[in-house]
Amino acid sequence: MCPSQLRSINEASEEDMAKSRVGHNTQFKAPARISITIPESVNERLITISREQGRSLSNLAAYLLEWAISNEPNCQTVLSTKASAE
Repeated sequence: MCPSQLRSINEASEEDMAKSRVGHNTQFKAPARISITIPESVNERLITISREQGRSLSNLAAYLLEWAISNEPNCQTVLSTKASAE
């Protein structure tokens, strides 16, 4: 088998696995990566909490951002105000 055929088989397998994980009609979307600058005090607190909870710093930050956007009324208000101003 030549490398291009092998590559096609691997790509098809990955696509099938992604479909089986998320459903037949849904494409798997990889999480986005971002970089932010935060105060050292916030970083230290996040590190402490992540260690206490046994999770990575990245996982904790992603969880907190998702929670804030979904559940915090003030966050929703700020986001709505910014979006309408633009």
